[in-house]
Amino acid sequence: MTVEKAEVPATEAAAPAALTGGKPMAGTLIVSHSLTHMYGNGFYVIIPQIFQQMGLNYTMVGLLDTSRWLASGLSTLIGGFFVDMFQHRRGMLLGVTMLLIGLGYLLVSFAPTYWLIMAALAFTAVGGALWHPIALGLLSQRFPKQRGLMLALHRASGSAGDTISPPLVGFLLGGSVLAASVLGLHLFQVKGPSLDWRQVLQLGTPFALVLGIALWVFLGGVGGARSQGKGLGSRLRSQAKSLGKAFRGRGLVILMVVSALRGMGDRALVLFLGLYLSQELKMGPGSQGLFYALLTLPAIATGPILGAVSDRIGRKPIIVMVLLASAVFPALIAQSGSAASLTVTIGLFGLFLYAVNSLVQAAAMDVAEGMGLEGTLIGMLWGGNALFGAFSPFLVGWLADMFGIRIGFYYASAIFLLAGLLALRLPLVVGKRS
Repeated sequence: MTVEKAEVPATEAAAPAALTGGKPMAGTLIVSHSLTHMYGNGFYVIIPQIFQQMGLNYTMVGLLDTSRWLASGLSTLIGGFFVDMFQHRRGMLLGVTMLLIGLGYLLVSFAPTYWLIMAALAFTAVGGALWHPIALGLLSQRFPKQRGLMLALHRASGSAGDTISPPLVGFLLGGSVLAASVLGLHLFQVKGPSLDWRQVLQLGTPFALVLGIALWVFLGGVGGARSQGKGLGSRLRSQAKSLGKAFRGRGLVILMVVSALRGMGDRALVLFLGLYLSQELKMGPGSQGLFYALLTLPAIATGPILGAVSDRIGRKPIIVMVLLASAVFPALIAQSGSAASLTVTIGLFGLFLYAVNSLVQAAAMDVAEGMGLEGTLIGMLWGGNALFGAFSPFLVGWLADMFGIRIGFYYASAIFLLAGLLALRLPLVVGKRS
């Protein structure tokens, strides 16, 4: 697949310098990404608390997550396009996204009713959604020869946040976690302070606000100087023309659909895992948090490895392998008859969870190399993933109310299998680096 390269304005090409360019900028973005995921994944341990406290059914819980992902998808689709048009404002926008996340979850903590919680969750999603087209666009633009590795490292940082926050939230909610004595080999239980879920959300707000201000100050110039000579209408036409060129051929279309299907499976599985553990297996918040951590911990290592391998041999074979492997484990989780088998199954699935997202994103960046569409395509991929995935929590919640909560795991397996079979139709050249 051949792609015409658009000229990059000299003012933007020369922008990277000092803290706002190269490895310092990349390190700041990658590390900061973990906090956006600490909020999102920690909230899955809070959802069973809301479920019990407000007397919800599975459909209502699913609708809560649906509202969050609908807002995320719409924000990313629209925001990604305009991020590329106003690249000189990317540093400021990074700070704004973190501020929105912190303020959004603070609003959730004060919301007195189910419907207000839903509205506040939609607000929180806007901040997290805008982060990705900005950060991933910058990394892709500045590191084209290490694109797969850099996007995977960014995802691995998110997985680190995913791993840290559920056990922490479970502990704060009063759960017991195992700790090893330094002087002896025995294990003992440490019980958390039994905070209300609203108090737990409020504890995180100061960290998000401080980080948001720091990003605004220290990375304010990361976008470079404003490009000269083009008005808003001209830039809109240029973006649309480049986007049309990128969609020639079937590669990018298939990547979009694969990303959307993956989102559908992920949203259903991750949301209902905590409810399955609490309602079916009668586990407390501490145990729920540990299983969520186990689900994301392996990806911290495997994500960058798979990304680096894809830089060498191409994205397609890795994408197909990850999707087909992912199709096996959700069904096995539903069939696990003991804590030991559940631990092994969730840990193995964690090797592949979320890995395909950064691979698909890197492949899309390869297709549109040099077109200045990094934020636009990340917005479309992330937005499509979130929008299609948004309907899964509501759908699976409705199915779970009729057939039992295990139906969500079989649903996820079927969706992952469909995505893997579709990925087999990707052109061989997609993602292949010269």
